[in-house]
Order: sequence, then C-alpha cells, then structure tokens
Amino acid sequence: MFQDTDELALGIFKGLGSKKIAYSNANYGMNALMNLNLNRFGFNKSLAKVAELNRQLDMSKGYHDFYTRAQKTIGNFNVNYLRTEYNTAVAAAQNGSNMNQIIAEQDTFPYMIYQTAGDDKVRESHAALDGKVFNVKDKTARKLNPPNGHGCRCEFTQADEDDVQGLDIISGAEGNALLGDEYITMKKGGFNTNMADTGEIYKLNSTYAKQLNGVNTDTDQFNYKDAGLESSEVLRARKRKKIKRIDKSPEELLKDFDAKAFEYKNKRYNQFLDFGKKAVLIERENFIKHTSLQKYLSPTQERNRIFVNVADVLKSPDEVYLLHAGDNYFKYNYIRHYKDESILVSVEINKNGFFIKTWYKIAIEDTRARIGVLVSLKKKRL
Repeated sequence: MFQDTDELALGIFKGLGSKKIAYSNANYGMNALMNLNLNRFGFNKSLAKVAELNRQLDMSKGYHDFYTRAQKTIGNFNVNYLRTEYNTAVAAAQNGSNMNQIIAEQDTFPYMIYQTAGDDKVRESHAALDGKVFNVKDKTARKLNPPNGHGCRCEFTQADEDDVQGLDIISGAEGNALLGDEYITMKKGGFNTNMADTGEIYKLNSTYAKQLNGVNTDTDQFNYKDAGLESSEVLRARKRKKIKRIDKSPEELLKDFDAKAFEYKNKRYNQFLDFGKKAVLIERENFIKHTSLQKYLSPTQERNRIFVNVADVLKSPDEVYLLHAGDNYFKYNYIRHYKDESILVSVEINKNGFFIKTWYKIAIEDTRARIGVLVSLKKKRL
C-alpha cells in the first residue's frame, strides 16, 4: 500500500519559519497541529496516497522539491491544482500560528479584525467580512480564521478596546451569514475550521475520508501488514544493536531528570528531539510515575531500566504510526527494533505540542502495537 521511502521530515512547514521546532518556539503548538492535517493534499484517490504524500511533505525545501516527490507518488495530476493545495497548506500554517497568538494574548487584545488583501482579486464574499470585528472568545468566529478557500489571502489582526472604539462587534454566526453561499462551499472544502484546535482538524480529516470510495477509511485499523512490512520477530533477527539497560534508583533517575528540567506552561519537563527535529517533552510527574510505581518496575516492564533508550527510539525510529485516540487526542507511536526486543514510545499530540505518555517493550502481537497510518519508515538500519 505504501511506497518505500527514506526518513523524511514531518510537518516542518514553511509558514512556521523554523526548521527546528523547539518547545520555546512560539509556533511549537501549531507545528503539532499541522502535523495532523493529513487531508490538505488529499485530492488524490486514497488514504494510502495521502499518507505517502505526507511522508514527503517537507515544506522547508519548497514547492519544486515537493512537486518532484509527489509526481513519483501519484503520477499525472493537475499541476496548477497541486500548487494551489501547497500554497493553501502554507497559508493554513501561517494563519493557524497567528490564531494561536491571538488566543494566547486575548487578555490584552480581546478583539480580532478580519482583513482582506484589499485588491481586485479579493472574492466578493470575503470582501463582505473586511474590517469586521469579532470577540476572540467567540469560537464560531475563530472558525473564520483564513484561509477560507483556495487562494485566500485574508488574515485576522489583533485589536484592543481603543482599536475598536465606534466599531460594531459582530458574532461568528453573523460573519458566516455575510459569506452567503460561500459559507456552504467552505464547509464542504473543510475550510470552516479552526487550525488551532486538534479536534477541528480531526473532523476535517473525517469529512474528507467519508468522501472516498472503496477505501478503508478507519485509519486506526491500518497495521504493519497493510504497509507491507515484516513481523517484529523477523526484523529483530537482522539487528545487531541490543536494548540498553541502566540500574538506578527512582531517586537517582529523578535527580538526573531535574538536572535537565525546564518550565513550560507551569509544569516541569525534559526534552528530546525526534527524527524530524521536533521537540518531544516528558512531564516530571509522568516520569516519576513510570520510574517509581511498582507495576512499571517488574522484569516484564522495567520501564525505569529501559528509559535510557527513549532518546534513541525518538531520534532513529524504524517506524512511526499516527493514531487518533480520542476526541481531542492524537498520538504518534515511535517504534525501534533491537536484536533482543522492540521498544515503543507513545507521544500525544495536542495544541500545546508533543508529549511522551508512555514507553514500553512490545510484548503484544504486532497487530495491536504496530497500528495506525504509517508516516515514517526507515530501512536498512541495523
């Protein structure tokens, strides 16, 4: 189902302006969300190709590089349409990042003003929204966050009380009404959504998936067999490297953690970089739980002893699967196979970033561990 490709960066979007996405980057949370937008290049005919294109979507290299890669994957296609989709994805990243900032600073700037590019190319429906003021707390209004269609160049700007003196503040519902028939077109195209919200992106992907004919759209039921991969047992037989184990007390492990800890959103974390140079965080309380509770310390679990491998699994995984695991909860499962065993690191993706939830040796059958949409595959690693 999937083509064999080398490891390629995921979601490093040109609109975010940074190749290395660290937790301190203002766009860290937005990068996490944009990694989930699997349908923006979904004009092709199957979810398998959607996943393949997303494996090749390294926007930092520009449109021409993506075009070359995409052509190999899906063959003949409308070039102008491909460029439009690419530009739309970049605009979505930029405006999604902007909305994150607007929401974060709403105490200072409680309003947002819709602005068009102001030229003769602006579509009439969008011009109707030009200059309209909305309350940032209005979630319906936030769904008007551009792009509101292919080629849309609109944006929201922040505003304080002084900026909106004498101006009417309208609701998101009133804004939708001003769009007229364009609002229906937007909904069908998946544009009436807030790119700063995980759940909204999932609904967008679900809407697209339902439009596919003859394709298994339950992506969480895909597994390694669908991707044409061999069993973990076969893969481990080819490996030379073994799992590392370190014997330290919970107190010693926590001391090591605290030596590298930093504060992010009022909690203490450690940071790792994955293969795509994304910052993946682990929260202090979660680390304590996994390295001190007795149920995690048994010979079959030994999560305290194998934690030393987590950095290796994230940086050099053999496989990475994307799963939808709740209303507002997605996760990446990073898997690396070693000579003796395989380790899975599960990373939650939400609007604040990437967070390690757990790690463990794969002790269950492959069809329960190696599941989801395969978004990265590394070959020939021993």
